[in-house]
Amino acid sequence: MWALANIAGEDDLTFRDTILEEGVLQDIVRNLCRPPKRNLYTRTAVWLLSILVRGPEYPPFEIVNGK
Repeated sequence: MWALANIAGEDDLTFRDTILEEGVLQDIVRNLCRPPKRNLYTRTAVWLLSILVRGPEYPPFEIVNGK
């Protein structure tokens, strides 16, 4: 997740959108719904989520929605 956050955080939003298109968002949310493994895992997952859904151009809703 750390590596994906670094890649998605680049100025080129193409990387962020590509990661979202691969379904990573749904996997992260699914893993966060399970009992927490440890605090670092949760913090890294939330950090990655915040990067994946931020602007300046927000990702297409269809990608974030998972449909």
